[in-house]
Amino acid sequence: MIKIRELYFILFFLIFNSLFFVSEAKKPDGSNLGAYAHIKISKYRKRRNSQLTVLVLPVVIDEGRNGFDTYAYNQITNFFRSYNYLVPSFLETNLYLKQKNIEKSAFEKSFQALANKYKAKYVVFLRIKKLEHFTKINGAGVLAAGLVLGGIGRYSFGEYLLKIYSVKANTIFEYSTVDKKKDHILGFWQTSKSLAKKMQSDSIKSLLKEFATKQVHRSEGYILKDINSYFDDAKGFK
Repeated sequence: MIKIRELYFILFFLIFNSLFFVSEAKKPDGSNLGAYAHIKISKYRKRRNSQLTVLVLPVVIDEGRNGFDTYAYNQITNFFRSYNYLVPSFLETNLYLKQKNIEKSAFEKSFQALANKYKAKYVVFLRIKKLEHFTKINGAGVLAAGLVLGGIGRYSFGEYLLKIYSVKANTIFEYSTVDKKKDHILGFWQTSKSLAKKMQSDSIKSLLKEFATKQVHRSEGYILKDINSYFDDAKGFK
C-alpha cells in the first residue's frame, strides 16, 4: 500500500516535469540548440521577387479612334506577361504619369526616369501614327451573263511605331510598319472597324515578335503559352 508521503512525492515529481517541459518548449533563442548552438540566429530575409518588370506606357493615337489604343495596350501587356514579366496596371501607370505631369509628348524623354521608378527592364511605348478605315460600294466583277456583281468593300490602313527602351543596353529599339488590308465583299456583313482591328493586331504582333526574336531570351522569362500557337521563341524554339 502506497504511503501518503510517496503520493506527495509522485505528485511533486509530475508537477515539476510538466513545468520543466513547458519552459523548454519556448522559441529557440540560441541557447538550447545543442550541436548547432554556435550558429547565430538572425531574422529571415524576405524572398526577393525574381520577376522582371516591363513598363508599358499608354498608347498614343489620334483623336476619334477611341478603342484602338485600348486594344493595342492590352495586346502588348498580354505579350510580355506571357513571357512571365510583371507589368504594372494601366491605372497605376496612368495615375503616376498624371501626378508627375508627364505628357504624352514627353514620354520618350522620360524613359530612364520611369525605368528607375518602376525598376523596369524595359519601357514600352507604341505610337499609332495613322489609322484609317472605311467602306465603299464597288464592283467585284462581271458575271458571264454580263451582270455586274456589286459589293460593299472594306478598307483599312495603319502606320505603327514601337519604341522599347532597354535599361541594360541604355538604348531605344525602334520597330515600325505600314500595313493595309482590303476586302471587297464582306462589307455586307462586317464593319471596316473589325477589319482595322484585325490589321492592327497582326501589325503589333509582328513588331513584338521582331523584338522578342532579337532581345528576349529564355533566361529573362519563361514562356507560358504554346509557342506554336503564339510566336517563335527568341532562340528559334517552336
